[in-house]
Amino acid sequence: MQRASAVFALVVLALAACGTKKAGPDGGAGGNGGAGATGNGGAGATDNGGAGGAHGTGVAGQGAAGTGVAGQGAAGSADGGGSGAAGGAGAGATGGVAGAGAPGGAGAGPSGSGGVGTAGTGGGAGGAGPVHARCVDPLRLEFVNGEATVSDDTSRATDEFPTLTCADGDGALQGGQIYYRFTARPGREYAFRVSSPAASSFSPVVFYVFPAGAPCTVDAIQTACRSDGVTGTRPTKTLSTTLTPFAPRDPGDYIVGVDRNITRGSPYTLTIFEYCGSSGGTDCKVKGCDLSLGQWCTGDTLSACNVDGTATVTTDCAMTGKVCHRGACVASVVDLIGNTWPTSPAMDASAPGATLLNFFEVTTSRTITEIVIIMVQRRAFALDWRIFEATNQSGPYQTIFSTRTMSGGGGEASSETTGPIQVPIVAGRFYAIGVALPTGANYYLQQQAEKPLPLEVSFGRLTSAAVLPSASSTSTVDYPAPGTFVIAQRVTTKL
Repeated sequence: MQRASAVFALVVLALAACGTKKAGPDGGAGGNGGAGATGNGGAGATDNGGAGGAHGTGVAGQGAAGTGVAGQGAAGSADGGGSGAAGGAGAGATGGVAGAGAPGGAGAGPSGSGGVGTAGTGGGAGGAGPVHARCVDPLRLEFVNGEATVSDDTSRATDEFPTLTCADGDGALQGGQIYYRFTARPGREYAFRVSSPAASSFSPVVFYVFPAGAPCTVDAIQTACRSDGVTGTRPTKTLSTTLTPFAPRDPGDYIVGVDRNITRGSPYTLTIFEYCGSSGGTDCKVKGCDLSLGQWCTGDTLSACNVDGTATVTTDCAMTGKVCHRGACVASVVDLIGNTWPTSPAMDASAPGATLLNFFEVTTSRTITEIVIIMVQRRAFALDWRIFEATNQSGPYQTIFSTRTMSGGGGEASSETTGPIQVPIVAGRFYAIGVALPTGANYYLQQQAEKPLPLEVSFGRLTSAAVLPSASSTSTVDYPAPGTFVIAQRVTTKL
């Protein structure tokens, strides 16, 4: 009986020993991660069974956010206890992007299984950059391959000039505005596009351009942005396919203001393109598109307009005997010269008559097929039509064509015409086109208050006009200084 009791006691002790296995010592707690040089949190160091190290706080560097790094769970205790703690989320620095939380580590004990660390949470939200809402503090933009693009939101800005308006009739721009600065280089042209899906056609996001050297005042900004591209340009509505051209008279720095005509702000994207002529370059784009049309004519070649103002050649109009005009292949082109300008009071040609001439620089070879002038004459008389040619603008201009017709009479307006003619004009040469009137004939001038010349025409440019005090059949004329008038003409040309 005593021996049986002893055996039973030994069994109990053995079972107790099996249930009370001694746990291994826990590792010490991991140290904190160091601060990241560009905002990244350092990885937490851990010991056996210890908690993952805490994340380092992101330091604001170049506006980047701190990134939280997860602690790596190390080996669990001998009985499988403990799990690696997760790395904390990095704090977002000003202007940075959100830091990403990393997953926690998994620990494994030598005789048990460590728990799985909890995944780190998302990083801190990226902070917004400074708001350049004052004219004296624009954000500098640099071109990369002929393009500069920036996105922002006018709701972040306050209104600096509540009475500013760059377009007549559109009212004051009452929203907050953000300013940008770029350098316009000599010989370069530029185009702007602003898009804002959140805005409507009734309250679009607009932009205006003015010299950086201009005073930051309403009057100075309005003077520039109403100059029709000389020192600035007007607002452009937010049509993503619309580009507004800008060929400043003077190179240098210019400021672009992005604004809105209501107080409510809107997100937007502003893009500026830089063009450097037909040959192009490595740091600019080749302008190949009429920015107000969907297609563009280069000589008689028709091209499709790309969204960045470059072009893709589609058709050679000359192959079908046609000319390219305003984005289409056509059989002939009619240029209406001075038809929208104010008309002077009637004038009388004094003795010995008068010769009315417009002077042209031809850039695309054509054939003139008709010349028309609207006249009101009291009686019928002879009209001597003239075309002169020169190899340089200053002249002398030599007669290459003349014909005589009879005018209408009776004091009624009539379209006086050469009738069908065939007079070639050559690219690179200069021409004077008009008609000689006898003494007592009436004529009119189309006048502007300021010098409007040169004027673009389909075959080149109108550079000057003259009323010569003679109706004689002189064989040469000289080039006159440009004035504030042109002769109203309708010139028809074909290939």
